[in-house]
Amino acid sequence: KNANALTDIMGSTFTAVFRPGGVSAPHCTALGPGFSDQGLAGATNNVVISSKDQYGNTRMCVDSTDQSHVNSFAIVIKNAAGTATTPLRGASPDLQAEAKYPFTWITTVAGTYTVSIQNQNTHIGTAVTGATNSVANVVINPAEVSEATSKVQTDESCTGKPNCKAGNAVTFTMEARDQYDNPLIKCGSYFSVKYEGPDSSGLSTSADLTCGSNG
Repeated sequence: KNANALTDIMGSTFTAVFRPGGVSAPHCTALGPGFSDQGLAGATNNVVISSKDQYGNTRMCVDSTDQSHVNSFAIVIKNAAGTATTPLRGASPDLQAEAKYPFTWITTVAGTYTVSIQNQNTHIGTAVTGATNSVANVVINPAEVSEATSKVQTDESCTGKPNCKAGNAVTFTMEARDQYDNPLIKCGSYFSVKYEGPDSSGLSTSADLTCGSNG
């Protein structure tokens, strides 16, 4: 044989399996409607956390003990008043599946919520370029208008009073609310007005509906 030729020694061909390392919070990410910028009152807001190691490798659930870090993800959801909403955790991933962990949260109170995710007291996503950071501000918008909770407010100076005279203006305000009693924050064709009286032909049409930014 050629003295310069390389020859494999016995046992030199083998397979090495490199598994992802431990959870690295700065490299973990979270995606989903419940971690974006908009939501609806009463709707289910979904979020999925992807578990990564410090090199960005997606962790795999290779054995039953590998799922022990699932509960180490701390999720805190608060509204502007500081009231917390408890998220519901989804099922842990199957063995051999990617280590992605779902959770959902629901609120019936419209407003801006801060969603914060940590692992071992460290915020996730801080080392991922272009990813949503570990803290997201989610605006929960009111649901559809509800007849049961919408209200009419009248001007007490004339409405129902016997001393009102022809030509006096009667002011009333209709407030659009959803089924959870949240005032709608956007205008829309929510109402129609029907006038009834001895002679509706004399009613002014200058009182057509106008809408404010608060519904």
